[in-house]
Amino acid sequence: MKPKVLWISLCVPFDNVRHGGGKSHNYYLKEFQKSNKFDIHLVSFCEMDEYEPAKKDLDFYGISNTIIPWTHKINWRNIIRKIQLIDMEHNLFNKYGGATNLYYWSSIKKEIEKLNYIPDIIILQWTEIVLFADKIRRLFPNSKIVAIEEDVKYLSYKRQATQTNSGVSKFIKTLKFRKLMKQELNSIEYANLIVTYSEKDKQLLGSSADKVLVVSPYFQNLGYINRSDNLKNEILFYGAMSRRDNYESAIWFIENVFNKLKEHYDLRFIIVGSKPAKKLYQYASDNIIVTGFVENIDVYFENALCLVAPLVSGAGVKIKILEAMSSGIPTITNDIGIEGIMAEDQKDYIFCCEPEEYIKAIDDIINGKVDVKSIGIHSKKVINDNYDLKKDGELLIKSVLELYEEDK
Repeated sequence: MKPKVLWISLCVPFDNVRHGGGKSHNYYLKEFQKSNKFDIHLVSFCEMDEYEPAKKDLDFYGISNTIIPWTHKINWRNIIRKIQLIDMEHNLFNKYGGATNLYYWSSIKKEIEKLNYIPDIIILQWTEIVLFADKIRRLFPNSKIVAIEEDVKYLSYKRQATQTNSGVSKFIKTLKFRKLMKQELNSIEYANLIVTYSEKDKQLLGSSADKVLVVSPYFQNLGYINRSDNLKNEILFYGAMSRRDNYESAIWFIENVFNKLKEHYDLRFIIVGSKPAKKLYQYASDNIIVTGFVENIDVYFENALCLVAPLVSGAGVKIKILEAMSSGIPTITNDIGIEGIMAEDQKDYIFCCEPEEYIKAIDDIINGKVDVKSIGIHSKKVINDNYDLKKDGELLIKSVLELYEEDK
């Protein structure tokens, strides 16, 4: 008999999902289904415009599912949800530091009760869901729990607290960071297996690190791209542009780097990615292009001088960096961007932190002081040597099956 797997996630996976976490979720879920070794039921959340395509996709792959859409209708359920979201954001006594809220849990619990069965394996995906591991354990004391940490979320909270100058704001954010760190580390203690996407994240989990499996996050390997010999005077930024950490980083680059560079060079800053925040369009001009979603990204990676990722927030392995390095484009980023990726500065990528460092790096590329072909060769090698999705899919399946067989 196949083990019953209850897979609970924050964001619904489907083939055309556009954010990195959703792509990794989709890849590993489909690998599990393709193996034909599990009886899977997925419980997940989605935006209303994702419901139909996600439902159609999951049904096509034969994955039993319950999808909970975030509706914006005025009803008691949504009023309660809004109150809980406000509590999550502003209540200093929120035990999760504002990282999740009980709307998720009440919705999950309601759907689990409808299923009326006891799963052998429960997979919790995203920290927002992993934080309910204690509640899951009480419901299913004998089930094996797998916690997939897309990133170690408390690190992002710690960075927000560190980067804040205001005394009151710093106090609040530090309090939230400490609460989240306590709950996140406590929650993974309930898991029998923890999955992360980097060795660094594994180490951040402290005493639980001995039961951590590190696998590759899903990314599109762009190794097939042939870089042009006649590069355009374009600087590329790439990512899901509805995400605050992306659009704020692009704005930081415009204000602190690009506006100074264009005083000396005829350059264009190309911002590629789906659903750009309205705030970003305020900067659009003849030199600053906000494309929105594009069907084919190849041409941008083929022709741009370089890709920049001066990330101002976030944590975990950045898919955009893996994809950029796999394409061979010179990638310029900071400690947040290169986090969890075993790459060497000036050999595989270019490390920058301050505006002046970005300006110098791009100036050096324009003036031929950087061997961009060598960086491209080495960056591709880093990706090919360290990331094997097929192998990691097989490893994760094997590890989950071993959990199931432990007590048999």
